[in-house]
Amino acid sequence: MLDEHSLNRVFVLGKSCSGKTTYWINRIKSYNCEYIFVYDPELQFARKVNRRACCTPEECFESAMNKRLVIFDPYKMFGSDQVAGLNWFAGWVLAFCSKAPGVKVFGVDEIQRYVKGGASKLSPEMQDIWQIGRRYGIDCLVTSNSPSKLHSDLRLHLTELVCFRFDDAFALAWLKKNGVNPNTVKNLKYPGGFISEKLG
Repeated sequence: MLDEHSLNRVFVLGKSCSGKTTYWINRIKSYNCEYIFVYDPELQFARKVNRRACCTPEECFESAMNKRLVIFDPYKMFGSDQVAGLNWFAGWVLAFCSKAPGVKVFGVDEIQRYVKGGASKLSPEMQDIWQIGRRYGIDCLVTSNSPSKLHSDLRLHLTELVCFRFDDAFALAWLKKNGVNPNTVKNLKYPGGFISEKLG
């Protein structure tokens, strides 16, 4: 347990083709940590890093122990139910990390596809990994194409915002509320330009 670990909950925000997923992949690849866990139902991360995704608990454990990298493809276990796949993986990661040393990073691209916003309740697995994962050194790095689609319970615990160019009115209003100049965001280079702001 890492009682002194500084919680990192990073939100990478950007519209389609802005460069956010490329940034997300590169940041995870270079993350200063002992273990990397990536939920990857589209196999985008696996292809970019030229690694085979894990499809079972046994494969996840073997990959974690041998490579310190677990890329989970939920299809074999959950079919098209990618929400159930993420919940299972989050629970597995938390259980593994409770017994593993060092800092870890948990990554999800386009998290709004699997964790719905609005009035829906955050799953116990995601709530645990997001809120108490710091006990076990788990940082989280997620992307979304709009802050309105990020569950409110997740938004509350963000520590860093990485923002690519946006011109959506709601997104710009949310950014302003969180201390980011909307004019700067609107004028970022597209694609590829971004700003990073610490929150809280």
